[in-house]
Amino acid sequence: MIHVLKVLVAIVLILVAGFCIYGFRAGFEPSADPSYLMRILYAIVGAASLFAGGYLMLGRKGRG
Repeated sequence: MIHVLKVLVAIVLILVAGFCIYGFRAGFEPSADPSYLMRILYAIVGAASLFAGGYLMLGRKGRG
């Protein structure tokens, strides 16, 4: 049961990372306001989600 839960959480985290990639790329569209803060936020959240999802999918096997 724990293994299935880990996989589901990892899939959600990888989907969040995909959304952050989309948002990061959309931040380069021309606009009047500087969007560098949003690009930084998308990059941090996306990288953290990708690493956490990868760790859950490929990490060491615990007691669960």
